[in-house]
Amino acid sequence: MKNPATADRNELNTFTSVVKMFNEFGWGTHGIRLRNGDVVKPAYREADDDLCESSFVTTSPMMYWNLDGTSVSNRNFDMMELV
Repeated sequence: MKNPATADRNELNTFTSVVKMFNEFGWGTHGIRLRNGDVVKPAYREADDDLCESSFVTTSPMMYWNLDGTSVSNRNFDMMELV
């Protein structure tokens, strides 16, 4: 079993796999609580080509996350839980 703390940030983990499934299959309108307490509804975005990486994104406000749920810009925006 792999220690999640050593996982690559560009790999889905158990939590983000569920977030991706909710997004892909349209299972409800669940939000994600961020470390700072905000709730957002990120969408999964598949990489367009070899120069891009798959990620989670919102458009308002514009935010990006690695596949493991960590924020690209600030740890206060890390994904913490489904709400």
